Amino acid sequence: MNRNTLAKALQGLIVLFIGVVALAAFFVIPNLYWFFMEWPDVEAIQVNMKVIFAIAEVLLAMFAVALVIIIDLLNMFSKDLTYTEPFTNKLRNLSVMCGISSVIISGVGLNILFRRANIPYSSGILAGILVVLALVMIVGVVIALIRTIVIEATEYKEENDLTV
Repeated sequence: MNRNTLAKALQGLIVLFIGVVALAAFFVIPNLYWFFMEWPDVEAIQVNMKVIFAIAEVLLAMFAVALVIIIDLLNMFSKDLTYTEPFTNKLRNLSVMCGISSVIISGVGLNILFRRANIPYSSGILAGILVVLALVMIVGVVIALIRTIVIEATEYKEENDLTV
């Protein structure tokens, strides 16, 4: 298949996925919030739960921004602008966003770990947080590796006046 066709197909899938993220942000997370707020023993940790759900919304917003950056990267890829400085800057922004998300997810996980006696289903929540944390860290490292490869290929191209 043509690189433009593949890029456009992936862009379409990412746009659909942004719709799923919006559904989660505006429907799933608020419903989960009210489920936990109506739990019988939640009065002791009500403020803590509000903060956790606000952080979940912030992480979803960061994820939506990352998806938009990926769509922009795919546009650059289809226009054959892969080996440029703006492309590598956007890759760096993605890896930084993964690092920031990892710190936020770690903080929420530690918060739930220290208060797990009062939080319903805390073991399942912690397991989910650890899986998501591992995935975000792996994706961040892979993006940083791809950025390094693109930078080295660009430097090699400039040194030898090659077309990549």
